Amino acid sequence: MTSNKKIGSFRTRYAVSCVLAAIALFSAGGLTPALSQTAPATPSTRVSEPRLDVVPTVFLIRDGASVKEVVQIIVDHPGAGPADAAVKAWIAGKPYSLDSATLPLKPGKNVFETRLPESVKPVKARFEVRWASGRGPAQVTLSREITMTPRRRWSVYLFHHSHTDIGYTELQSRVAQNHVEYLDSVIDYCRETEAYPDDAKFRWTIEVSWALENFIRTRPESEVRALADLIRAGRVELSALYLQLSDAFAHEEIVRTVDAAREFARRYGFDVRSAMNNDVNGFAWSLPQIFAQAGVRYFASGINETRSRAPLRRPNAFWWESPDGSRILHWNGEHYLFGNYELLLHEAIDRSAPKVGGYLARLEARGDYPYDIIAFNVGAWVTDNCPPGRALSDRVKEWNERFVSPRLRLATMREFFERMEKEHGATLPVHKLGWPDYWTDGIASTAFETGLNRAAHNEILSAEKASALAAKLDPAKAFRFPADKIREGYVSSMLYDEHTWGAWNSIDEPWSELARSQWAIKSGFAYQARETSRTLLRRGTEALARLVSAGGEHEFMVFNPLSWPRTDMVRVSLPAGPLREAKGKLKVVDRRLGADAKFQMMGDDALLVLAPNVPAMGYAVFAVTTGEALPGTGASGPGSEIRANAIENRYYRVTVDPKTGGVSSLFDKELGRELVDKSCPWPLNTYIYEQPEGGRKAVDDMTKRAAFNRWAPSEAKVEAGWPGPVAASLVVRSAPKMCPSLEQRIVLYDDVKRVDLVNVLNKEETFAPEALYFAFPFQVGPGPNVRFEIAGADMAPGTEQLPATTLDWHTAQHWVEFSGKDARVVWSPLEAPLVQFGDINTGKWLKKLDLANAWVFSYAMNNYWMTNFKASQEGRVEFRYSLTSLPPGAAVAASDRVSATRFGWEVHTPLVATWLPPGNKGRFGTPQESFLSVDRRNIIVQALWLEGDGTPVARLREIAGESVDARLSSAVFLGFTTRRFGGGPEILEVDSIPVRLKPFEIQTVRLVR
Repeated sequence: MTSNKKIGSFRTRYAVSCVLAAIALFSAGGLTPALSQTAPATPSTRVSEPRLDVVPTVFLIRDGASVKEVVQIIVDHPGAGPADAAVKAWIAGKPYSLDSATLPLKPGKNVFETRLPESVKPVKARFEVRWASGRGPAQVTLSREITMTPRRRWSVYLFHHSHTDIGYTELQSRVAQNHVEYLDSVIDYCRETEAYPDDAKFRWTIEVSWALENFIRTRPESEVRALADLIRAGRVELSALYLQLSDAFAHEEIVRTVDAAREFARRYGFDVRSAMNNDVNGFAWSLPQIFAQAGVRYFASGINETRSRAPLRRPNAFWWESPDGSRILHWNGEHYLFGNYELLLHEAIDRSAPKVGGYLARLEARGDYPYDIIAFNVGAWVTDNCPPGRALSDRVKEWNERFVSPRLRLATMREFFERMEKEHGATLPVHKLGWPDYWTDGIASTAFETGLNRAAHNEILSAEKASALAAKLDPAKAFRFPADKIREGYVSSMLYDEHTWGAWNSIDEPWSELARSQWAIKSGFAYQARETSRTLLRRGTEALARLVSAGGEHEFMVFNPLSWPRTDMVRVSLPAGPLREAKGKLKVVDRRLGADAKFQMMGDDALLVLAPNVPAMGYAVFAVTTGEALPGTGASGPGSEIRANAIENRYYRVTVDPKTGGVSSLFDKELGRELVDKSCPWPLNTYIYEQPEGGRKAVDDMTKRAAFNRWAPSEAKVEAGWPGPVAASLVVRSAPKMCPSLEQRIVLYDDVKRVDLVNVLNKEETFAPEALYFAFPFQVGPGPNVRFEIAGADMAPGTEQLPATTLDWHTAQHWVEFSGKDARVVWSPLEAPLVQFGDINTGKWLKKLDLANAWVFSYAMNNYWMTNFKASQEGRVEFRYSLTSLPPGAAVAASDRVSATRFGWEVHTPLVATWLPPGNKGRFGTPQESFLSVDRRNIIVQALWLEGDGTPVARLREIAGESVDARLSSAVFLGFTTRRFGGGPEILEVDSIPVRLKPFEIQTVRLVR
């Protein structure tokens, strides 16, 4: 995503460093065989003193059978008129005859070029220039001695591609069609350049496999196979990633983003060894592991430093390691359009060569790039979604006919990486650190849809598990595993999470047809993902329920999609009929024990039921009958007490500040600790509205801190909410700035140690820059440790991340943990993933994050971007947060990843209630069953699905950083084993398979014996 406005800023940034390169080395006819002046003096280059400088360039040319290097002779002539200067040279003390003995000087700075023998070892070279001063008989004599060193034989690899913005430049559907047509042209251009020298043959990188997917779907098989032939021949390379990434991608999304490329490679018989992602400036830390398991060894990026920084010092190559120790070779290259807007590689050689020469000379002088190979992305011209450029083959051919070095090559990523690894792989640095993305802050410009898609992330996991179980276990095979629909759900979710959010003019012209139409399609991805996941979950659990026997007329199954037993609340919608007509005079029975279950009415059409100890990835059955309600239903239960501005149960005492509506005190009664840091100016869960001084430009200026005006509610009304006995709540109402109504519900549960905070706001629309936060200043003791979950891993902000990656905000998946010497707090944001640690950091552009407290701010809304993201948002939006507290670890400030993971995943993966068909006779006659479990707490079953042949497959993840041998057990998948011990009776044992996981390993296991 690169607007014209941004290209201008890039050119300005590089202008100073390119002054020398701008002094052209070449005439319009190319490099001449004799000394020639290449930069005529102008009034702007007038000089006051005579001066001589001799500058070797990076260029080597062929002169007959020998190779010469190009050297610049720069003469400052302060005279008023022209002069002829005599020039002499000595190499290694011996006179060397230049092609011309005279330099025609003009007033000012004069730049000439000459050719000297290529140096094979360091050698001294002296130059002398003399001319009449113009003031009587006096002469000007200047001399300069330099050391000629062997020149690098540069190999410049060019990755020709089109940066794929799904939208931004044009409507998404038009972009999709464009990229299909681009691949048509790629086939033609490869054929047309078959007779070219190998370096100049047309080559192409398919940046994302989404483009190839559309090509395969819309083109005849003959054309698809023609493209596959080119991939196998090394003329075209397919990048492993489905789309450009963002930190919004969830755990399974990031794993499955390589699936399409792997499937295409399997079907058409080629390898995928490289991946490319451009524009964005951060990537999931689990990516090296995901790549390694997919057979991908190399990864190239071209980061756009708009409102961001690139890590380390570009360009550079390094081994990037995931937490599990898997590594890939990464090329941290220049901006993906640098080869065009700065090096002008798509233009004529007399324009591009000085740019390339200047860049490589500066890179050599930098001192930290010892290699003689380098790679640049290049397009046909300077734009996103650019078609392929046949003319690039001609440019490379002409260039290589002129220069021995640098030598250009239209290349695939793989050939560049293989050479880099072979020649330098053993000495490249290794970085085992996270790489968080700056640009994900833009997703808060569409908070409602982002929340929907976040819900879909977890819902589709639950749907897939339920569907896999139902399809595998149904003896009649009446239910088929919906593999295609599940993939559609993932694709919709990925298309929402990928980095292109809207049109290039989305901020300046939000009411334009282009901005509106692109947002209509982009937002539709989130709505479609949620609809797909919700429908699949309903159908999957209904199919599973048909396999469970019902003993009565009104019984429901509670399905637990997670791989450990859990006690939680479940919402049960009442079907129309006698249960609704009973008006709460109901009785709920846990059929496992025949005992009454605790519940409360949620209006007239739903129940909130406490479901204890629901089996791992299994179910428990409950029955509902009409009759008198349990004592306490409809009134405050013995575990909850509600007062004027406080609520209390056996776990917590919560007090509300009547001014701001925030939580002024959260006291853990078990730990005897206050969990709110009262030194923070904002109480817990306070609504904070922000506007910058100086508008968007002030926020985007990374050279200085922006100033902001911030507001919190000034008056709030507190009233009682739900009375219990399962859940009790306080409701806080206010009307803060830009929000005519804000309802904040504080929920405590009588039997689960958890606090839910539900914020429902009615947002006013404005196109002025703004942001919205909710404050969570916790107190866990001095020197807190902070850790949060990212896609496929977890990370400590500020310490476990590459330098120059974002410190101002981060993107959390399911949990954030604060651990100190007094307590541990685990906090889970549902709809709003963006978090800021330690303070509100927007506009600071931090280079170091020193965390002395346990504060986290939910960065719920903003519209600070100048392009791509949405300019405004309005209406009803809900932001939910959950938290729990635990005793401190055995070591000071020790983290407990297992309990944090379990809490976060339970918050994001609710239990699912499904009514059983009345009198149903299913395969499972027991009131509870566990279909799949693992015997070690530090392994989770992240996903479960069926392969095409019906084989169940589980995705496991080790979460504690410990090597582990475990057993995955499933009676329904693996069966039973009969054992007899001594003379005792036969015992049926659930069969299991062994698994061994490294620390933080993600492992995919087929459930077969």
